[in-house]
Amino acid sequence: MLSRARASEEGEAFETAVLVPGLRIGAGARSSGDFFVEVLVDPFPGGRVDLDRMEGALAYLRLLSARGYRLGCRDDHVVCGELVLPGHRVEGEMAAVRQAAGR
Repeated sequence: MLSRARASEEGEAFETAVLVPGLRIGAGARSSGDFFVEVLVDPFPGGRVDLDRMEGALAYLRLLSARGYRLGCRDDHVVCGELVLPGHRVEGEMAAVRQAAGR
């Protein structure tokens, strides 16, 4: 993945591991040598307000925060969490956040 990042115009390569309504989990690399896991959580998939889904999304976001993810909100109200970590830890981190999401 690092070689793809260095060859790309954007200086980044990304692979999505989970893509379901309300959730995207993936891993990437930057040409600088950084590796990261990114999680996108949409508490309002389909534009619907579902309080149970929102509670679940909030609990998941709290877990990500406790794991050290930097959280931010995009203009479309999707919450983006990113954790920069050494390349050898990406696979284990991906497994942990997938398991926590039930995926």
